[in-house]
Formats: sequence, C-alpha cells, structure tokens
Amino acid sequence: MKRTIQIGLILILCLLLVASFALLAACDKQPVLQLKNEDNVVRLDLDDGSIQVDIASFFKEKISDIDYRVSTDDAQLTLSAVADGKFTISSQTAGSYTVHVECTSKGNTLLEFDITVNVTGSDVGVTVKKATDSVSVEEIMFPGATTYVRYIIDPSAYFDADASITYSAECLDDGVAFTESAGKIIAECTDFGEKNITLYALEGDQRVASAVITLGVLPKYPTQLTNGDFEHGDYYGWQLTDEEKEAYSLYTNSVDIWNNPNNSTGTQLYGYAQEAFAEADFVSSLFKADGTGVITWKMGGNCTEQLQFKLMMYVEDGDDVEIAKFNNWYF
Repeated sequence: MKRTIQIGLILILCLLLVASFALLAACDKQPVLQLKNEDNVVRLDLDDGSIQVDIASFFKEKISDIDYRVSTDDAQLTLSAVADGKFTISSQTAGSYTVHVECTSKGNTLLEFDITVNVTGSDVGVTVKKATDSVSVEEIMFPGATTYVRYIIDPSAYFDADASITYSAECLDDGVAFTESAGKIIAECTDFGEKNITLYALEGDQRVASAVITLGVLPKYPTQLTNGDFEHGDYYGWQLTDEEKEAYSLYTNSVDIWNNPNNSTGTQLYGYAQEAFAEADFVSSLFKADGTGVITWKMGGNCTEQLQFKLMMYVEDGDDVEIAKFNNWYF
C-alpha cells in the first residue's frame, strides 16, 4: 500500500514538472517576425518635409509586444523616437538613404532590417528607378590576390533624369577608383571582395538622388593561360609596370629589329627599347593545369641566363613555389 502511494506521488510530481516545463516553454516562446518584401522602401517628398512610418506595415502579420529601435548613419535624415510602433523621418536633402530597424522582445533581438528612404521633390529633374542593386563579376587573379576589373555603370539604369543631370560615384572600400566616359561611370577595382558603390545624380554641385550598388568581385581560374600568345594585342593577363610596357614591343608581322630578322608567327613580345628595363618580370595571371598539362612556348634569347621561363605554383598567403625554370643559353 505504501509503495502504491509512493508511486502515485511520484507520478503526480512528474506530471506537475512536465506541466511546469510546458508553461515555461510557452512563456519563453518568441514571436516570429517575417517581412513582406526583401526591399523595404518609403518615399519622402521634399515639399512635405517629413513622413510617418508604421514599422508593423513591413511585416506579414502584426504582432504585439514588440519593441523597436531605429537608427541611421545618414546625416541628411532626422528620426523621431518610436511611439506605438511608429516614427517620423524628416529631411531637406534629396537622395537615397538608409534607416536601420532592430526588433526586440524581452531583451532578445528577433529581427533586424533596413528601410530605404528615397527623398525626392517635384522641382528635381530626376526620379530613382532602382535604389539598390547587386551584381557580381569574375576576373583573373594575379599573385598577391590582385586583379584589374573595369565595371561600367550606366546611370540610366538607375535614374530617369533631365539632360542637365550629371553623375558621380564613391566607394569607401579599398581598391576602387572611378573614371567617366561617354556618360558612363567606370569602376576600376584592383582587389577582390564586396564593393559598396553609391551612385549620385547631381544638379549642379548638389546631390539630388542616389542609388547603392553592391559589386561582388570574384576570382576565376581559367584552364588556359590568359592572353598567353598576346593575342589580345596588349598586355592583358600579364602583370608589369607601365614603364616596362613602354620598354617592350608586340609584333604581329615579320619585321627587322636592330637588323635582326624577326620571323613572327602570331604575336610576339620583343626586345627592350630602354636600357633601364633590360630586366623585367612578366608575371601571368593564375590558371589551372588541365588536359595533358603540357605547356608549349617559343623563346628567343641572347646567350643569357637572364632570359628565363619559370613555372610557379601559387601559394595563398605564402611564397610561391618554383616548379621548373628554363633558359635558352645557346641561341
């Protein structure tokens, strides 16, 4: 009888513990927030000066007991404190800006997302067609993980604008410079990674609209030596200084050089025109060995060990390993 009572008490205690854990789990269960769209955009008219934003309008379902914090790194925006899930954005400067929203419950962060704020006015001769964009390009890599990418940005893909509107771009990431040609912005990148580019539409010297382009520069490793025959007619795929490029010449036809016949087959690199660059390292971009793995080349010379063909194995974050070296001493 005592054993039966003991067993009964143990069962009751176990059931109470299970019920307690279930109650605690129900109390600790966090609400799930889901955004309606990947891009969250609001428009502020300069004539109005401010706009009220209801944060809950960005979610698929309205959920109570959520705390919000909003912030921005853009000095052109002024944000009010959040009250009842709403806040006010004010601005007097046209452009495209970002407001960061953090959603919390009981001290736990549930979701963070960004709102793009497009500030425009009826007197501004430009309309933002695409406020954000994400693109990626692949390009050859040189030893040292460097590259050279020319990515052309067409402003007409991002703005509808009057003929008086001009454009500029900036990027706070390293390894990016900009030039302009025929109304296009050219981003020149010398290393890999993600580049956050802001494209501006200008009315005079004033920025009146902007768009953000995330450019991912990725390495590629072809199975052929890039421009190995100098078939491009230039030094694309080869790493050397501008001075060294000026000191050497590419020939596509048979020609006499310094009274020496050059019976060209294809494009050949020849000579040096400046004594200061008698020695130069022409370093190819990286490639993967494929097929038979056989590499063929033609090499002239001048009875010198300084003219060498070296095959190197690339070592990331280390020194490359020399696999083979060839000379043409008896030419």
